[in-house]
Amino acid sequence: MNKILISIVFLALQVNLLTSNAQTIDTQIYQNTGTNRNADIVKKHINIDVLKSNEICLNGKLVTIDKIVSKIKNVTFDYSVADKATFIINLTIDKDIKMGVIADIKAQLKKANASRVVLQIK
Repeated sequence: MNKILISIVFLALQVNLLTSNAQTIDTQIYQNTGTNRNADIVKKHINIDVLKSNEICLNGKLVTIDKIVSKIKNVTFDYSVADKATFIINLTIDKDIKMGVIADIKAQLKKANASRVVLQIK
């Protein structure tokens, strides 16, 4: 019985040692390459609000539908290649907005290469 207990404890210590070594190596790789290991978690967001009055706000500033693409490109200009591929549009729309307006906005987002859109109806 003691041999089994000693074997289990020894095995647990080996697993713990291997796991902590892997985390240390992982951390060293990120430190040596200068990358942020949490970079995958942090995403860039652009907020678009469509108000009841059909006004559109992009990050708190009024824009027209035909200016959405240029404004998004202005905002994403300094983004890294990875951020440009993964930025998220938070699209908040008033429940009384007509579907045609939403379709027009979605068409503009497609032109701006915004492939990740989170839609919220208020």
